[in-house]
Amino acid sequence: MPLITKPISELLDFEFVIPNYQRGYRWDNDQVMELLEDLASFQNTAKDGSDYYCLQPVAVVPDADNDKRFIVVDGQQRLTTILLILKALEGINAKCYTLKMDQRKEQEDYVANGEYTSDTYDLSRNIDNFYVRKAYETITKWKEQNLTKARFLPTLLMPDPMKGHAAVIWYVLEDSDALEAFRRLNFGKIPLSAAELVKAILLQTDCYTDVERQLQVDKAHNRAKEWDDIERRLSDPNFEAMVSRREEKDAMRGIEIVLVFVADKLNKQLEKAVVRKEKRGDAPDYYPYHVIEQYIKENLEAKKSRKDIIDEVWREIQATYNILANWYDNRKWYHLIGLWRLLSSAPANKFMAEIYGLTSKDGKPVSKMQFENEVRNKIGQSIKVKEFFEEDGQKPADKQGLKSPDLAYGKQDSGLRKILTAFNVMTVQNDPNGVERFPFHLFQKYNPTSLEHIHPQNIDTGLKYDQAVEWVKERRSDLVHADDKAWLKFATRVNLYTDGEELSEKETKEVIAQAKEHLGKVLAELDELMCTSASYDDNSEIIGKDMELLDQFYGDIAGISEGELHSIRNMALVTKKVNSSLGNGHLDVKRKKLLELDAAKKDKDGTYVPPCTHKVFAKQYRPENPGNMKFWQPEDRDAYECEIDKIYQYFIR
Repeated sequence: MPLITKPISELLDFEFVIPNYQRGYRWDNDQVMELLEDLASFQNTAKDGSDYYCLQPVAVVPDADNDKRFIVVDGQQRLTTILLILKALEGINAKCYTLKMDQRKEQEDYVANGEYTSDTYDLSRNIDNFYVRKAYETITKWKEQNLTKARFLPTLLMPDPMKGHAAVIWYVLEDSDALEAFRRLNFGKIPLSAAELVKAILLQTDCYTDVERQLQVDKAHNRAKEWDDIERRLSDPNFEAMVSRREEKDAMRGIEIVLVFVADKLNKQLEKAVVRKEKRGDAPDYYPYHVIEQYIKENLEAKKSRKDIIDEVWREIQATYNILANWYDNRKWYHLIGLWRLLSSAPANKFMAEIYGLTSKDGKPVSKMQFENEVRNKIGQSIKVKEFFEEDGQKPADKQGLKSPDLAYGKQDSGLRKILTAFNVMTVQNDPNGVERFPFHLFQKYNPTSLEHIHPQNIDTGLKYDQAVEWVKERRSDLVHADDKAWLKFATRVNLYTDGEELSEKETKEVIAQAKEHLGKVLAELDELMCTSASYDDNSEIIGKDMELLDQFYGDIAGISEGELHSIRNMALVTKKVNSSLGNGHLDVKRKKLLELDAAKKDKDGTYVPPCTHKVFAKQYRPENPGNMKFWQPEDRDAYECEIDKIYQYFIR
């Protein structure tokens, strides 16, 4: 049949069936407003009844037994929106066509009963109804703000001989295969996802004989409900992030994770395997759809029945989802698999295949403990520190594992990140309450893999004048925390004492007094040279040396050596944004900033701070005696390293 224009008024007695394989209603505020404004604008310019405003096509397949009933192949979004406009402007009892949601009974009732006019319905139950409600609110709000326009709209839609009418491009398809027409018409427009196309294949029922059709309709009904349950559960960001990484070029979302894995399995059975094309930009990846379509085609050519082929594909989807759900529901497996996902660079489908490969050995299923150990060993291989050898080939026992000089900032940043990532994840897993789960989706979103020095690194010589003045002021206040050991260390730095030299009590006091006097002169010199911004700039070299000495003394007070400064004992994970904002502040300053940033993580300026980073800066690794809250002391570092090593040993043993 050729294309014709059909006034909206001629559709009002029709029943439109929206097949279950189509996407739900998804028009947003902008799309609804655009249609309203276009209709009103046309009405202002229409000259007589022959003028009409033409909407985009509505493509339908007629019902052979009912000339008022049509299967909608394309146009459900426009039909739903026009219905809402009529109901909003003419009243809920306005005459209009009916929409049948073919196996989406809850949405059908929601629209048919006008429940979108009130806010008593729990919109979290159904995402399609959420969009219907929002569209209706947009229309009613527009009506309130445009009373003059709104008054004319009903005549526009039900036509007015003086002001024209609205119409659709009416396209009746002779092809009885509504699904095939649906696919043809949707390619090249707002693209359907591979998941939507696969769903369409699995739920199609009009391709069966009359004898088979009712059974297949019942099956399709059950599959549609199960599909929705699977899709809803896999949309849980934690579930998704357990096996898929958002930063991957081919990152998969929701049910795509299952479909690509199934497609990989089926593709190996094809005579003509589908080659997966490299994904470009935001273009959909139709790989799983093409594989399943080819799988059906080859099996039909081999004289297998369509229902048996569809049953087989559906069983694969069910089995794959059940495996994923089993991993997710086991809290320990969730943490182990999610951690391995963070450490692995493999694409999600390859990663899933690798995990799946651990569930059996020599064709036989392994025990739960065997599976768990295999995953643990994989993580261990990823985080294990290479053995350290001296130049003479010796392998000192006290320089292995976490104590390896190679495991240091600037040398093995990747190794530090992996171990600290494992430490954070397993700290949550090992929580005695056994309830909380590590938020892999937040870790992926904010990417807190920047290494932060707990005790600050050496001072940045590029400080601005105001920053330098504040820094010296803070360091001056630290002097009250210095003990004799710190003063003796300082004395060695200014050549007043040789480290290891034996001193009497009296000599020790004299050396400390000389050290204090020397530091007093340094501070006095800084006060004099930093009295103005100009003086600060003119004497930057001398000031830089004095500040460096003061900075070293700060490290002496904390009892931290140069080697420890860059070791895992002094490292925590943060985001790049947090790393740059913390600067070289004291422990208490950093702690305050971390709490502020993490508390705002729901805001646009917020972030995610890993649990162990919080514990570090709150000094919770020796809670009974945290000591001075401004300094990351030797006892803190010992306790921290001990806890990290417990996790490290769990994975590499």
